[in-house]
Amino acid sequence: MNLIKLLRIIGIVICMISAFGVVLGENRLPSEHRSLHPYVDSTLLGAPRPLVKDAPQADSLLASTFFGGSGIDGYREIPIAIDEAGYVYVATRTSSAVLPTTPGVYDDTLDGTYDLVIAKFAPDLQSLVACTYLGGSGNEGMEPGTAMTLDADGNLVIATSTSSIDYPTTPGAYCDTLTGGWDVAVSRLSPDLSSLIASTYLGGQGEESYMKVAVTADGRVVLAGSTTSSDFPTTSGVVDQLHSSGPYFGYDVFVSVLDHSLTTLLVSTYLGHTGEDMIEQLVVTASSDFIIGGWTTSTYNFPTTSGAAYPTYRGGSFDGFITRINEDLTSVEASTYIGGSAWDFVYDLTVDASDNVLATGHTASTSGFPVTTYSYDRTYNSSYGEDVGDDAYVIKLDPDLSTVLMWSYLGGSGWENGTCIRTDDAGRVFVCGQTNSTDFPYSPGTFDSTVTPAYKYWSDAWVCCFDSTVQTLLFGSILGGSSNDGVGSVVFDQSFNIYLGGATRSSNFPTTPGAYDGSHNGGYYDWGGDVFLSAFARGYWVDTDDDGHCDFFDNCPDTHNPDQADADGNGTGDACCCGLYTGGYTGNTDCSPDGKRNLSDITRLIDHVYIEQAPLCCPASGNTSGDTEGKVNLSDITELIDHVYINQEETAACE
Repeated sequence: MNLIKLLRIIGIVICMISAFGVVLGENRLPSEHRSLHPYVDSTLLGAPRPLVKDAPQADSLLASTFFGGSGIDGYREIPIAIDEAGYVYVATRTSSAVLPTTPGVYDDTLDGTYDLVIAKFAPDLQSLVACTYLGGSGNEGMEPGTAMTLDADGNLVIATSTSSIDYPTTPGAYCDTLTGGWDVAVSRLSPDLSSLIASTYLGGQGEESYMKVAVTADGRVVLAGSTTSSDFPTTSGVVDQLHSSGPYFGYDVFVSVLDHSLTTLLVSTYLGHTGEDMIEQLVVTASSDFIIGGWTTSTYNFPTTSGAAYPTYRGGSFDGFITRINEDLTSVEASTYIGGSAWDFVYDLTVDASDNVLATGHTASTSGFPVTTYSYDRTYNSSYGEDVGDDAYVIKLDPDLSTVLMWSYLGGSGWENGTCIRTDDAGRVFVCGQTNSTDFPYSPGTFDSTVTPAYKYWSDAWVCCFDSTVQTLLFGSILGGSSNDGVGSVVFDQSFNIYLGGATRSSNFPTTPGAYDGSHNGGYYDWGGDVFLSAFARGYWVDTDDDGHCDFFDNCPDTHNPDQADADGNGTGDACCCGLYTGGYTGNTDCSPDGKRNLSDITRLIDHVYIEQAPLCCPASGNTSGDTEGKVNLSDITELIDHVYINQEETAACE
């Protein structure tokens, strides 16, 4: 190559590098690389070093760890939350007196038999950032544990039941005294878990439990639960100011709204009738309505609405319910029973981008459920009855709860429960729960397909991802060990990887290399013993190139190659191998790929060399990538520029 040609090449390279400097200066990766590499390097964002999945590995979780002490941790529902920087928070009830609290946190001592513990982890679940107890000299976290969310400032808002007369409250709190045997306790903690910003009791002379919490866009705290208190504080003009006592325990649902500082009860109402009315979930919609879901034995006069999908009781000893209430709690906007011929429970719900309402739970109804024509599973899967052979289910209703858009069973020949449901940016539906069915449905490329039947209700956890219509199972997997495992919550990070929180008794629950804690800590009991946190990469269910192979299992995830051809057997598909020379290699030699050698190929190479600093093509051994060092670098870019701009060739070199 003469000097003039070399200078021309170097000049073009410098121009291209300068152009890509804009990308570097904005700390952004091109969209095609963000889809493959869900986390940006911490040196760019100033965030803690996150996890990165460099290549498809069907036998590995993205991240997974135990958390707990020698006592009982991981009671039933385990709420988790993820902030904008990717930090993972978890809250649970604990009896462990020795937990790894961190310097400067709000409380480093177990104060009662049971306290709450709140922990903050790095995104890769390899390091504990902060950990604090929260509670008084009594007990916190009665059935089913605790609830947690983040406000707009990244503070944690936590709600639970407490029997402590000295639960910590803050000056000016709405109520600073325990009123009954068990009251609501709601607290706001700083993101570093060092400061109790606001905290109050709320309750009557009876018992409050089954706490749920949400935060509105303007910072109001919405609480929902079940109460036996006939004197639970309500406000004028709301849906119901009178307690309707059930025949056994006397539970009614309550919904209450406190101001940001937890000093003022803004509005509060009962909801229910003469049966037992129990809440399981609370959602604040984009329009600031409140949607609650749960189950009831109120066979008549539960506040359903005209035009609802099911305004009358459906049958069996329990029915589920879903109710939409306006934000000032003066009107039930829509309300319906959910169920069939046997017992039915709503355990979790969410809303999608169109404000449709999705719910899951468990059912023993072999008939009467509104199974839709093209749903994933239209048949009840067990030959057993209530409490032994229940199936999980998924239901989608329109915003006014008048029309069932989709309904599907989900399960095997044993017992299932659906405990979590969420939708992602593409409308895919994620459902999680527990199963003891050895024939639970799972997908090709699953993480784990083996169920260990250990306990009727909590044998193994499971997670499934469906398309938006819930017709196609995109990903289904078991998650657990040799004993009881149950998942209580699921959240997405900023890249729509999913994190699950749950409880486990399994000493061999799967953890990942470098996990914060790879060993079970003890405290066994029916519902768990340790907390687990686990994450699955979105590549399990996302097919970027639409070739029928999800990214995590695709040997060329950016390029449409349904045949997955791999001539040299090195794990990288022929379709995404570069080749500037012939030498006998006959694979696709277009880096974009668009069938030509042009600017897009050069920019892609520069991206990999100067931004990702990682190999793009197949290793040099066994093919002719135009690369003799086994990685893409400046020499490959100059060769490609020579090919395109000096020889004026757009054809792929191996044609």
